[in-house]
Amino acid sequence: MTPNGHPTALSARAIPARPARTARRAFVALISPLLLGIAPGAHADLPRCPARVFSSAFEFNGYGQSTSAWSAQSPDCVEEGNNNNTLNSNRICASQRAAIEVVGDRDCFFLYPSGDRYRITLETNQAAPGSCPTIDTELSLWQFNEVFTSGDDDSGINFCSKLSYTSPLPISRSLFWACVEDHGANNTIAEYGLTYSAESLWRNEFEPNNTPALADPMCGGYNGQLSPEGDVDYLKLNMVIGSTLTAETSTGFGDCAPPTDTFLEVLDAGGNVVASSDDEGVNQCSLVTYVATYNGIVRLKVSDFGNDDEIDFYSLALAYTLP
Repeated sequence: MTPNGHPTALSARAIPARPARTARRAFVALISPLLLGIAPGAHADLPRCPARVFSSAFEFNGYGQSTSAWSAQSPDCVEEGNNNNTLNSNRICASQRAAIEVVGDRDCFFLYPSGDRYRITLETNQAAPGSCPTIDTELSLWQFNEVFTSGDDDSGINFCSKLSYTSPLPISRSLFWACVEDHGANNTIAEYGLTYSAESLWRNEFEPNNTPALADPMCGGYNGQLSPEGDVDYLKLNMVIGSTLTAETSTGFGDCAPPTDTFLEVLDAGGNVVASSDDEGVNQCSLVTYVATYNGIVRLKVSDFGNDDEIDFYSLALAYTLP
């Protein structure tokens, strides 16, 4: 017999399962999660994808240098020399002390965040992070050729500044400068602090994965790309009957940046679509849930809605829950 209970080509007749064997299999199915230390109904963690997915390391890789583990630098970096423009800027650190010594002065620090998508956060302070009793700063972010990207006055503590910038799609990498000055440029600042953090996401799918037979194993922290136009990605998971799979697409960092428009389909072992989602997620991203009706392989298909556009970067959040 096949696993689905159908007679095989060599079977003269269906042979009823023995009661003892049926009872033993039912007991094993019930007790296996307990033997693995997983209670029924518990969330079963998928293995992490075997590639770099998230990194807070700063890599100045565009110029052949690397400062991985920059966030552990101690003591704080101190402003070096005349850094009042992008040509004379200092390399940024996770935390540093500096001063606006002359009215109208500004300090600039360069950074080159790595990753296919990244989010950087900058914040000024006075005596220490989270403190800003008397100074009033203005913070700006510039890209290569001094193209203004973002700015902030008072989003930090009191009159200190804080800004967050997430890289756009399609993917682009750039050298940035963060510049600090007194708001209004009419006062000096004896000392201020600047903190910097970077979060990076990397594509880690294994190509080719555009047919059911070449499906990637499902794993935690999966990031992919749909290119060229019409490309699709398949993933697979061996599910237990009654278990639940939830899959949600995004462009990372909890958003779904336009023009991303995904479509998700869950396929059973025979290739039949048993669940699908277009825009049930954030914006035009997808969110699908499927409860397994059999023990065996289930595949997830990721595509652009309409298959008429490329998706430069997508992130896939997966959750698997036992019955």
